[in-house]
Amino acid sequence: MRPELRGRFLLHKKPALPGAEQQRQADPDHDVLSRAGFDPAGRHQFVVEHRWTIDELAGHVRSTSFLPPSVLADRAPEFDVDLMTELSPYAVDGHLTETVSFAYDLAQQTGPGH
Repeated sequence: MRPELRGRFLLHKKPALPGAEQQRQADPDHDVLSRAGFDPAGRHQFVVEHRWTIDELAGHVRSTSFLPPSVLADRAPEFDVDLMTELSPYAVDGHLTETVSFAYDLAQQTGPGH
């Protein structure tokens, strides 16, 4: 969502946990797993494409803690109009396409008895 659209409706933005990304960089997941007695067993990455209508996307946004109905309150209809106006030029056949990359690491417990 473009910042200027978000700014018209959002009174405050919840910040991410302060320093969370720096913490993960300083202490990577594989190091944490190793200290807990796990060895890497594989990494899998995949890409998923999802098609949204603008109404579906608006519903999804409202289902998150980012912009719940209580934040929009009586301005929800105005938000819907603004969202439709902002996003319609990017829709193809009434849909917006989102491509998301995912990854997960598998690990197995090491040590006696495993």
